[in-house]
Amino acid sequence: MSSRNPLTIMETQRDRYARETQLRLDSLTVSTPQFGVLTRGRDEFELFIRMRKNFQLDRVSACIIRLFDVASTILPRIREEQQTTINGGVFGEDFRSVRKSTLILVDPATEYLFYESNLSKFTSSAVIPEPFREYARRCESKKKSQSSDEYLKWKDANHRMFWGETYNDPKKRIQVVGETLDLELRSGANVTMAPVPIKNSSTSFGISTKMNEVMRELSRDKAAQSSTYFLIHKSALNDERLMDEITSYIEKDDARLTILKFKQLDLTESARVSEREAYREFLLNLALIRQKKPSRGFTLLEGENQTFPSATVAFDLVSTSFTGQDGDGSGGRTPYGKWYDPKEMTQRDFQQVQRIVRTTGILPHGCPFCRSASNLSSITPQEWYAGRRIHYCHCMQEFMEMIARAIKERNVELAREKIVNSSMSVLKTLIPRA
Repeated sequence: MSSRNPLTIMETQRDRYARETQLRLDSLTVSTPQFGVLTRGRDEFELFIRMRKNFQLDRVSACIIRLFDVASTILPRIREEQQTTINGGVFGEDFRSVRKSTLILVDPATEYLFYESNLSKFTSSAVIPEPFREYARRCESKKKSQSSDEYLKWKDANHRMFWGETYNDPKKRIQVVGETLDLELRSGANVTMAPVPIKNSSTSFGISTKMNEVMRELSRDKAAQSSTYFLIHKSALNDERLMDEITSYIEKDDARLTILKFKQLDLTESARVSEREAYREFLLNLALIRQKKPSRGFTLLEGENQTFPSATVAFDLVSTSFTGQDGDGSGGRTPYGKWYDPKEMTQRDFQQVQRIVRTTGILPHGCPFCRSASNLSSITPQEWYAGRRIHYCHCMQEFMEMIARAIKERNVELAREKIVNSSMSVLKTLIPRA
């Protein structure tokens, strides 16, 4: 299906809200649109569990965990479930309760085999699939023995070689996928995701489709539900042929859930005019696919600034980090990080927030944290760390409810005006008028 078909786009604009209001998986059904939190490490994972236990956030019930984080986050919690207390009770009862109503996705996060900001984490745990650990060890060794320029050239060639060998060698291919699948299932994933290379060419796309096919076969053998997962470089939006390949594959695919990640994409940048146009058409094409196959579901990982319009037009589940702005390489924890402004749909630094509170006496939002944070001069870094994350999820709950209302009423302006009246107004073209 061509992403440039004008008739297709007109049909989709007219009926794009005629879609399922639930995402039905084998073991779980969730209301859509749904927001998911990418938890980065144990602190955020434990905060997510507490938040799910203490707040009624029915549209923030998905947790995404990167493959290299499972050993320090969810696996210890799952082991607790298998233990009993001295009185015959069960450890981790809070986690067990939350887990029953939480959609868990384990992201293979294989982009870090290339970007390297988390490469060392592939060697730090014995549970990581051995092919990834070996790859990371080889990179770390070369980095110590070569100059920066030499290493960059070697790394690029080594990355292509790794995925080429994985594609061409059935034994290695099954090992990479099989060990990833086993770790995902041990971690309680509701849906499995294939380890794939980041896509910016037809070659990497072909490897990705093969890896997804192998994951589907192995998942079926273990009675697990698989997804189709594509990890897409942001430059792919400028490659019309590649985007058509991706769209055509998704249209013909029979997977119930398609998961997409456009890595490091920010369409609010002024120069991204052509990318915004291409992304808009891609969203509309996904919406048309759903019209033809209403049971299909679409998930967007690391949606960042595109999260709201993506959920409005096409995606059932959208996800960002716990604050919506923690990008790769953002460094260590800032004692007083940024606070999300739901009206402007952007981040404000702590000094700006302090000025607002001095002027108005309160944080301008009705969530429990904002109502209680009237004295920011005495708030501790730990309280701010947890509070602003929980606040962000309350904002996402409200946004998903707003979008759900727009879908039910087929009122495109309800969602579109939210962006028009914010600092994200450049993204209004992603939500076309009826």
